[in-house]
Amino acid sequence: MSWSPLLSDPLLLEPRLLPKVWGGDSLAGLFGKALPGGGPLGESWEVYDRAEGASLVREGPLKGRSLHSLLEEDPASLLGRPPGKGKEERFPLMVKFLDARGLLSIQVHPSWEYAARVEGDQGKAEAWLVLAAEAGAKVFLGLRPGTRREDLEEACRLGTVGDLLQSFTPTPGDLFWIPPGTVHGLGGGVVAYEVQTNSDVTYRLFDWNRAGLDGRPRELHLDKAFDVIDFSAPPPSGPSRPGSAPGRALLLETPWFLLERVSSPWAGRIGGEGAFTILTVTRGRVRIGGKGGPCPKAGDTLLLPAGLGPVQVEGGDSSPWSLLAARPGRALGW
Repeated sequence: MSWSPLLSDPLLLEPRLLPKVWGGDSLAGLFGKALPGGGPLGESWEVYDRAEGASLVREGPLKGRSLHSLLEEDPASLLGRPPGKGKEERFPLMVKFLDARGLLSIQVHPSWEYAARVEGDQGKAEAWLVLAAEAGAKVFLGLRPGTRREDLEEACRLGTVGDLLQSFTPTPGDLFWIPPGTVHGLGGGVVAYEVQTNSDVTYRLFDWNRAGLDGRPRELHLDKAFDVIDFSAPPPSGPSRPGSAPGRALLLETPWFLLERVSSPWAGRIGGEGAFTILTVTRGRVRIGGKGGPCPKAGDTLLLPAGLGPVQVEGGDSSPWSLLAARPGRALGW
C-alpha cells in the first residue's frame, strides 16, 4: 500500500468543548480546558468526525484542515484500512474527556443492526477510564440481577430507576467497558477518558428529574431504549483494575477498539501496523517522533496516521508522564 506524503507527521488536534448540565470545572484544573464564558464544561471531544463538524489540526503544515477533509482526500494513508474494505464515510472512533460533576442520565446505546435500521447511524460501544474520582462518586453499570422489563418500566414511571442499577465506587485507573444494550450512567464527581465508536446515538431512560441548561426537562427515549436493552445478558462484573505500573500495558481489547496505557520511564515506538493510532497525554509532557518532534502536554491529543508508521515516544522532559493509545479493532475492518 502506498502512503501519501501529505500525512507524514503526527496531527495535533483542536478539541471541541461542550457545556453540559452535569459538567463542572475539573478539566480546566487538570488540563487547562476552560469553556468560554465559564459555564459547566461536560465534554471535551478530542477526536471526532460528525455531520456537525470534525476535529481541526491545531498546528503544522496542515493547520486548520479538518479530519474529515483529510479522510476524504486520502483514506488509506490516514486510516490504514486494508485493501478492498471500501471508503470510510467518517473517522471510525471518537475520544473524549468527561467531567461529570453531576449525574449523567441513565442511558443505553443501540446495536449496529438497530442503529442502521432506525437511526441511519452506527451502533455505539464505549469504555470509560477513570482519571479522577471524588469520595462517594458512583458509576452505574448494568441492571441488578433478575431485573425484568416490567420492573424497569415501572421504575421509569415512578422515577426510581436508580434502585434497579448496579453501582460501583470508582477509583482512578478503573476501566468500565460498556457494550451496546447495557444500561449505564456516570455518577457525580468523576473525570473520565472515553473511547467509543463514532456514534452519537444515546437513549435516555431517566434524567434524575432535573432541567437542562435551557431550564426545561431533557427528552427521554423510553420506547427506543427498551427496544435495545439486552435483558438476557448477564450483569457486568464491574470495572477492571489494570493497575498503574510503569511501562506499556494493554488495558482493553474489544471488537471495535484497543486501548493501551504507556507511562514513564518507558521509551519506544508506537503506531504503524497498518492502522492509525490516537495518543492522548494524561500527565506530563511527551515527545513524539524524536528530537524536533511535537511535545504535547497533559490534555493534548494527537493522531498518528497509518502511513506515518511507528514513531518514537519518550518523555518530553524529566518529569513523570503517561499517555493513552487507542487503535481500531477487527469489527471496524482492521
